[in-house]
Parts: sequence; structure tokens; C-alpha cells
Amino acid sequence: MKKGYATRRGKIAVEDAAAYVRDLAQRLEARGRLGTTRLFIQHGDVSVYDHVLAVAKTSICMARVLSRVGIAVDVHALVRGALLHDYFLYDWHDSDPSHRLHGFKHPFFCS
Repeated sequence: MKKGYATRRGKIAVEDAAAYVRDLAQRLEARGRLGTTRLFIQHGDVSVYDHVLAVAKTSICMARVLSRVGIAVDVHALVRGALLHDYFLYDWHDSDPSHRLHGFKHPFFCS
């Protein structure tokens, strides 16, 4: 039997996890402005988009560990949250005073 993760739409196989992240990211891009995050730098030379994809993939790995100890995770919600956790549509490196303390404030604002 294939190991997988529960989602709202059933199970996804472990080997399909990266494809699942890419598919959900593409759907969020098509329906919103997630693709715009490719234009903004998060860490050094990594775009916000690449950063959130990496976080989503890492989150699935963490869900795998949790499932081994009997903790169920809604992977769809987990991946969606990972992809949107740094959803801000501005370059926080700009000297604009509204970007001061960005790391502390951005989770509380809607775009």
C-alpha cells in the first residue's frame, strides 16, 4: 500500500508531494497574485515565491514525521498556509517607513 497524506480531496502519495505543492502554488497564482511574490526578495537572493515553496515542501516532510507518531495533519491546509505565510506584495528592503519592523508586522496586514 502506498504511503500518503490526507488532504481535503483524499490522499496524496509521498512521491507526489512536490508535485502537489507545485500544483497548489499554480492554482493560487492563477486565482490571485501569488506569482507577484517572484518579484520580491525574502532572504538574500531568494524570492518570496521560492522561499514559500521550500517552506511548503519542508512542511510536508514534517507532516510525514508527525504521521509516524499518529498525529494527523490536513496537508492541504498545511501547504496552503505555507505558500501564503509570507504573502505581502512589497519590497520590505525599501526605505519606506511603513516597512519598518516588517518581520513583526506583516502577518497582521492584508494585501
